[in-house]
Amino acid sequence: HMPAPITSIAPFMCERASTSGFLVALRDGQVRLYIEKTLMSTIRVEGQVVTALVFGQFNREPNTLLMLFTSGALGVKMLKRTAKLDPHKAPRPGPPPEQDVPLAVPKKTRLYIDQTQRERESAVDMHRAFQHSLCKLRYVTARSYVRLFEHSGSANAQTYTSANHYIQSDDVQERLSLSAQVLGLGPRLRLVAQLENVGALAVLGATLSLHFDRDAYHVSRAAVTLNALVPGHVQQAGLDIEALSPGASAPPVQLVILRGPTVLVSALVDMPMVEPAL
Repeated sequence: HMPAPITSIAPFMCERASTSGFLVALRDGQVRLYIEKTLMSTIRVEGQVVTALVFGQFNREPNTLLMLFTSGALGVKMLKRTAKLDPHKAPRPGPPPEQDVPLAVPKKTRLYIDQTQRERESAVDMHRAFQHSLCKLRYVTARSYVRLFEHSGSANAQTYTSANHYIQSDDVQERLSLSAQVLGLGPRLRLVAQLENVGALAVLGATLSLHFDRDAYHVSRAAVTLNALVPGHVQQAGLDIEALSPGASAPPVQLVILRGPTVLVSALVDMPMVEPAL
């Protein structure tokens, strides 16, 4: 397995050492010398990729490596006469020799021995205490989830519908349907109102207003101007609410749809008990 793709391979013959192998050029700039299956040497070429190489006699030097790079440059490496090419004496791949050096583990102290003995003698009691704490944690979690479910209708959202509120115009009856959904666990919540005109005429110039207890909530924008409520089309509007007293009982809020001074439809939304921020 090579660390990079192979770009060129050339045979390696050294008559002086009576040995043979092959040279492998890699795309990451390495040129490796293998004799049998042993990696004998590695040459690194920085910023270049070898596209072709040959080993042999060059001028008067019998053992020379010629390398051709992608830039067109030519590299020349000469084998040292003192080079050792015996694969049996080369370092074998495997774990480093440092793993055989013993670690300086500190001696066991009296406190460690006493603690180990106590754990052996009290293993059953310790396991029972752990199981008791685990069961208590599960019970508290389930009880909190049930409380949240009872207050909010579901784990993370609830829906309230105030449907079939009628408003009378001069010649035809108009009907609006309003539903609200509270999203989040707190202290920041999002109140999503869905409005649908189930009548025959479009309702223009309507405004969604939120009435709330200022001691319990903080709302950056309490009114939203609505687009034309076309019959059969559902329109959504979101309001961000922040509870000022997480963990306490949450008073309800009121959604009101206004057109000028006239109240078209309203809905009272019960807010869930919010959790403190983590």
